Amino acid sequence: MTIYDVVVIGAGLSGLMCASALQQRGYEVVILDKSRGVGGRCASRRVDNQPLDHGLPYLEVQGSNTENLVKQLQQDNILQLWQSDIYELDADGNLRKTPVIKRYVANSGVNAIAKYLAKDLDIRKQHRATEIKLDKNKSWEIIYNLDNKIASIYSKKLVIAIPAPQALELVRSIKDKLPSEFITQLQSVTFNPCIAVMAEYESKYLEHLPLWQGVRFKNNSDLSWIAIDSSKRKHPTKPIFVLHSTAQFAQNYLDSSDLISVGKTLLETASSQLLPWLNSPQNFQVHRWRYAIPNHHLSVPYLSINTPLPLICCGDWCGGNNVEAALNSGLLAGNNIKSVSSSS
Repeated sequence: MTIYDVVVIGAGLSGLMCASALQQRGYEVVILDKSRGVGGRCASRRVDNQPLDHGLPYLEVQGSNTENLVKQLQQDNILQLWQSDIYELDADGNLRKTPVIKRYVANSGVNAIAKYLAKDLDIRKQHRATEIKLDKNKSWEIIYNLDNKIASIYSKKLVIAIPAPQALELVRSIKDKLPSEFITQLQSVTFNPCIAVMAEYESKYLEHLPLWQGVRFKNNSDLSWIAIDSSKRKHPTKPIFVLHSTAQFAQNYLDSSDLISVGKTLLETASSQLLPWLNSPQNFQVHRWRYAIPNHHLSVPYLSINTPLPLICCGDWCGGNNVEAALNSGLLAGNNIKSVSSSS
């Protein structure tokens, strides 16, 4: 039975940052992730061979970690400045331009950021961790599902880099063996959901695009954001728009069995508020983000315990609720594995 130094659950930005820091320090690290790709909400997909970003819309400098990442990605020609004008639409239907800031995008999609962080890491995709146990050999046993088959992987130390509600569910079987304060802190974290719509339009509309590249909605019950996602690409062949719902709208329709109708509702709202033809796409897709943005986050950069075995939880819900927080949480978690284990 192989017992790895560290298993990291979750290949989002925080998990990737943590695993990279651990590997640089000589640890044998394995990442498990339930998805077919990496990045979590740093997500891209393709429509008619055009990439689109349906989670994180762009990267901006929010602190030293994002600043360093932007520099690295620009040096490798992965990130470019998005020449964008972002407006705000108020409740009276007035569009006002927001202050100009530097927004960075990848021509191949924002997921290129996660792929950059994932290079040279041992990532086991489509490995859905379902339960955590304590093995008799004094190691963590992580039970996972792969192709509807149950298997286990073992490690001396464990990092859980997924949303707190999912982490809480994962440790349910050993809840009574963990410090009550640790559980209480996990329980205190809440997330806002979001429903994203990705809509593709006929190429003729490339000549009828507005002056703005993105609009934030103020006091709208349905929509919070819309972007001309195709404006991020060098040579778009068709206009592609990405819409994000409000948290309240998503809470009302998150578990709907008819996401197509939910998507149509958001397109109709955008059509009535901005451009009449937005409710007539060639085709569209809908994606639900159950854990989109931390609503209540912790003030500490990570959660850690030494007993019964070293365990660290990290993510954008630790120390903030943005990309900077995710990177910082993962980096500090990776750098503090030694201090956690030394006192265990």
